Amino acid sequence: MLSLTTSTGIVFPIHRLVNGLVVVVTSKHSFSFSDGSKFEGISEDFPQEFLKALRVDREFRVVQDSPFRATESTQRLSNEVLSLLRELSEKADIVLVPFMVIGAMKEMGIRSEFPKVVAFNATPETARVADVSQKVVDCDNWAW
Repeated sequence: MLSLTTSTGIVFPIHRLVNGLVVVVTSKHSFSFSDGSKFEGISEDFPQEFLKALRVDREFRVVQDSPFRATESTQRLSNEVLSLLRELSEKADIVLVPFMVIGAMKEMGIRSEFPKVVAFNATPETARVADVSQKVVDCDNWAW
């Protein structure tokens, strides 16, 4: 398995697309890509620290208590996470992150500072598939 080690010693798995672009993967799960390539997921002996490295800090504000409790959340990324995203962006072509990371960057007003950091959109044929493992990442339509 290909990997990338950051200056803080955190090891991230990487995947090379058919066109040669290097994708930093921030999930332990497998991914199928529309170019026909596949990231098989991480093995049990792969270092797990990267799974916690992109933590999103969330705060909840109660917007109603009755007839049920509902909250509104705000998401933020710490300076450490932002530094890590910058470093990963310098070392790879694409940094594939969860949508919550993208949402936090938007809330913080810094989304445009991280053009290589994206989430994935599934191909139109697999977008409505309930089983996430059956979705295919659309290499021509990354989620901003």
